[in-house]
Amino acid sequence: MKIWIRKMISVLAVCAMVIGLGVPVRTQAAQPDTDTYVQQLIAYYRDDQEDAETDIARVLSEMAEVDAQKAEAWTQIMDYWSYVNTDMPVNLNVAPDGLAQDDSLCIVILGFALNSDGTMKDELIGRLETGLASAEKYPNAYVVVTGGGTAAGNPNVTEGGLMGEWLLEHGLDEERLIVEDQAPDTVGNAENTYRILSEQYPSVKDLVMVTSDYHVPRGSILFYSKCLLSAYESGGEPLQVIANAGYETGSQGYESIALQASGVASVAGVSVSSERLPLSQLSGLTITQDEIYEAGQPLQLQVTARYDTGFSRDVSDAITISGFDPAQGSDQEITVSYSENNITIDAQFSLSEKSQSFASAAYLEKRIEEIEQMDLSVYTDSSVNTLQEALAQAKETAAQADADAEQIRQAYDALNEAYAALIKRVNIAYHMDTEANCNDADAYKINDGVINTGNYWQSVENGQNVASADAQIIIDLDGLYDVDSIVVYPYWGGQRIYKYELYGSTDGEEWFKIGEHVSDEYVTSAGITHEIDAQVAYVRLNGLETHVEGRDDINNIHIVEMEVYGEETDNLAYGRPVTSSGTDNSAGSSANSRDTQIVDGNRSTYWDGGVYADEPWICVDLGEIYSLDRMNVITYWARNGRYYYYDLYTSVDGENFTLLYAKDEGTQLSTIHGEDVAVDGTVHARYVRLVGKYDSANASFHLNELRVYGQSDEAWNDARTALEEAIQRIETLDLSQYTEQTAQVLQEQMNAAQALLADGSISTDELNTALVQLEDAAAALQSRASQAAMDALQTAVDNAAALKDDYSEEDFADVQAAITAAQALLDDPANASSTAVVSAMLDLSQAVSELPEEGSSDKLRENLKATIDYINEHILTNVDNVRPGKVQELKTAVAEAYQVYLDADATDEEIQTAIRTLSEKAQELWEIVSKAELNALIETAEAIEADGYTEMSYRALQAAITAAKTVAANDDATTSEVTTAITDLASAIVGLEQITLDTSALEHEIELAEQILANIDDYVASTVEGLQEKADAAKEVLANATTQAEIDEAVKTLREARLSARTKADTSALEALIAEVNAMDLSGYTADSRAVVQRALGDAEAAMSNEEVTQEEVSAALDALNAAVDGLVKTTADQPQTSEPSVDTPSGSTSNSSSTSVSGGIGALAAALVSSVGAAGFLHRRKRNKR
Repeated sequence: MKIWIRKMISVLAVCAMVIGLGVPVRTQAAQPDTDTYVQQLIAYYRDDQEDAETDIARVLSEMAEVDAQKAEAWTQIMDYWSYVNTDMPVNLNVAPDGLAQDDSLCIVILGFALNSDGTMKDELIGRLETGLASAEKYPNAYVVVTGGGTAAGNPNVTEGGLMGEWLLEHGLDEERLIVEDQAPDTVGNAENTYRILSEQYPSVKDLVMVTSDYHVPRGSILFYSKCLLSAYESGGEPLQVIANAGYETGSQGYESIALQASGVASVAGVSVSSERLPLSQLSGLTITQDEIYEAGQPLQLQVTARYDTGFSRDVSDAITISGFDPAQGSDQEITVSYSENNITIDAQFSLSEKSQSFASAAYLEKRIEEIEQMDLSVYTDSSVNTLQEALAQAKETAAQADADAEQIRQAYDALNEAYAALIKRVNIAYHMDTEANCNDADAYKINDGVINTGNYWQSVENGQNVASADAQIIIDLDGLYDVDSIVVYPYWGGQRIYKYELYGSTDGEEWFKIGEHVSDEYVTSAGITHEIDAQVAYVRLNGLETHVEGRDDINNIHIVEMEVYGEETDNLAYGRPVTSSGTDNSAGSSANSRDTQIVDGNRSTYWDGGVYADEPWICVDLGEIYSLDRMNVITYWARNGRYYYYDLYTSVDGENFTLLYAKDEGTQLSTIHGEDVAVDGTVHARYVRLVGKYDSANASFHLNELRVYGQSDEAWNDARTALEEAIQRIETLDLSQYTEQTAQVLQEQMNAAQALLADGSISTDELNTALVQLEDAAAALQSRASQAAMDALQTAVDNAAALKDDYSEEDFADVQAAITAAQALLDDPANASSTAVVSAMLDLSQAVSELPEEGSSDKLRENLKATIDYINEHILTNVDNVRPGKVQELKTAVAEAYQVYLDADATDEEIQTAIRTLSEKAQELWEIVSKAELNALIETAEAIEADGYTEMSYRALQAAITAAKTVAANDDATTSEVTTAITDLASAIVGLEQITLDTSALEHEIELAEQILANIDDYVASTVEGLQEKADAAKEVLANATTQAEIDEAVKTLREARLSARTKADTSALEALIAEVNAMDLSGYTADSRAVVQRALGDAEAAMSNEEVTQEEVSAALDALNAAVDGLVKTTADQPQTSEPSVDTPSGSTSNSSSTSVSGGIGALAAALVSSVGAAGFLHRRKRNKR
């Protein structure tokens, strides 16, 4: 490990101590502690050594953010570990030169197993000789001998004790000897040695390790690590391992880095999984130079490597440069190359640039290649499909020349996430309940996982064979599964043939066939694989036949094993993401434990959460919120009969969890079927968390499967989303800008709504009610009046109060009332809204203007001017979000009032009217007109389609919608106008009239079509093709049509299809005629007339073989053949024979006619036949044809 790692981490450690750890972030998984980082460091070095340099640096930097001091200690350990396996020399038989010649040096001689009789082995004596030689070389050094191991035949001696005696016998000063004879292993030796030296020999600072040559690396790293970590924990000074001396054994032993890692883990007090950690993948380079390069100057580049983990580090010392010409200056492009773990990036850097970043898809391409070479057949179809989708996207990204670093990283992450989510195919029949109609006691053998011919189920009963055809066996899968394959292993000893059928069922009552084996081939130990595509909860095998070569007495069926593969259909937790408090792999039986195994569908794999006293937890993210029905918890069941206690929690947000169920009593043992937990009442959840509380067998908690069942609740989710979005909108408001009371009401509604968001037990109605209340509270917010407005109101109150003595109590009553109302606002400024202050000011102004006083025009005019000024300064300057039409009306009123003010002849009444108008228009600005109900009603109305309603009523609805939308779009619409629009639109919706559909014609067409379909074999196939589909479509229209047009179109379509149907032709007459003609002896007729008959006969036979032949074509062929026979012409005696082949004539036949045409159709044919073979033969043939 390079020294730069230690330096870099030291800097990070100091930074972490200076700036602290930052703001804590709420996460699902526990934040990694230093032990987790230590486990990663050991695993990385154990498996990849120098290839893990980047990841070791990354883990150390992350550790520094949690514990800077410990990160610094482990930086030194990792540097030293790399050193002992790469550059550290092993000094044979004596310590090296140049060490301290004082008591700061200590020589540590490690023990070795004794002979069974308690004597030392030669190798241990060799270590002592090496240690003694080193002690003689450094006479002021202390000498420690270690080893608490004893001998099988002499337990009273120890390695350390014998070693000490040997050294003393060979001249070592007793004052220099330190004996550690308690620990039986190197780790314990190191711990005890550090404690003894640090407590009793404070002068010692440096150690020389003496052991066998092959043991030097392991012994050195263990002592170094233990001394350093002990110092870290105690706050003392670490002892440094600075040299070694190895007894030369001739390489009699070898200690692997994996063995070193085991020791380092023991020193650190952690358990390290055997799983290999993924290495960071080089994803890009950033190349910088402080100044643009100048010709002839040294090229100084800083190159930072970036990785898929988000980590980056300086690799400037490890790059290669090509294409560089120092004389060319900045006008050149060079190639900067960097390689790490089989990934190389060649970056084309322009020396005219100060900095350039380069993204590479090489690591993505490497990962694609790795996955494409995988055997994915062992994983479930659904998880493989997800991986294939991610793979396709990754390949597309990798092929994009312009893909940036973020796109590449996202594709890489998605590919790895899909890979991590792969679920292995599992035999879901394993150990499930079975039932056979014979020999039920042995039925369990077909799914007990034992595949050999000494373990099988056979169809027997009371010692007698039950024939295969009468035997059946059922497996209850304990859940509904999408089954993709079944493997059956019939007994394969000898030459055997087994035939059977496979059936599936969802309820154990209604069965359907899903496969069969009817081959006559002998079965083998490979079994018989059936590809299945069925959703089933039960599988049944029905025997058919059994044949055993040479054994006619064996007729029953023998099944060694049945395996069923598939994925559970309705388990919401299956394959979902999992987080946990951690996984304990320390026990050998738990070495392969994973938290994701609780959702893999395999009831035999499990999660080991560690000590149950620590209440380990595990949480499944269902992906979305569901309404839950029940859960099934399968704790470890395979051995050591045991029971568990646990708590189940649910959450909708992953932060706030509610206890659903606590199992804290009972001793019922765990089984492969688990425990069903019913969900009472309404419980919605996205997250399900289980907390382990007790294991009756040992101190750890184990969970095999957590199955969750329920259904999506769209209405509830929509209501919750709407409430959540409303909260998010309101959270952007600055409530300090609103009156205290309205802000407090809104805040209370906010708090109540947020509490509901975290509550999965509430109803949809409660969510909707909370939304309405929250939106109402938001709508009721009142802006707090500005200080300037409050000051103006105070001045107006003071001025009005000064007039009190000039008027009677009765005349001043309205002004006093306005003063009192205004003063109430001034006394409670936190709840004085802008609207209320404006209204109070205007009311006071109007009340003063209406005081009954002679010659008061000047005061009225002053009041008008004050009102105009107040509106200009405090109202019209803050109307950005106010209805523009009303704002314009107020501006017009101000302009008109100002003209009254300027008019010296304006009457008191005109002035008072101007003041009154200003008050009215100003107050109209603040009238709250809610259009939420109108907009919602418009949305509902627009979703109504015309189909199914009368044209007139639907036209009325459209008119009402148009009018309502006009009001909704009018920023100046009054409450009255909005109310009228709502009423009119609601009336139009209620007034919609449905159309009555006439379906009689369609029903008749369907009836006629079904008559044809019932006798479909009587029709020409091509003419009825598609008739069934059209009849089905017509039935669908009949059931769901909303318009008469749909009905009429269906009638038309089905009628055309029905009328196209054509019955098959009656060919019986033509068939009989063909037979008669084929039986004729035509040798007595002329060649031409025979040829006509032969052509007609060929056409007739062609018609007979045509399945699509029509009745017209049959009749034409019949007529043509009759005509040809009628046209036969007999030959005369002297007529020459043609070269055409003759028709054999039966014996006794004579030709006694001249060349005369034979007429009369069938009659003529009969006459000809009579003349050839006699009337009796002809009549006999006719009778046979009629039978």
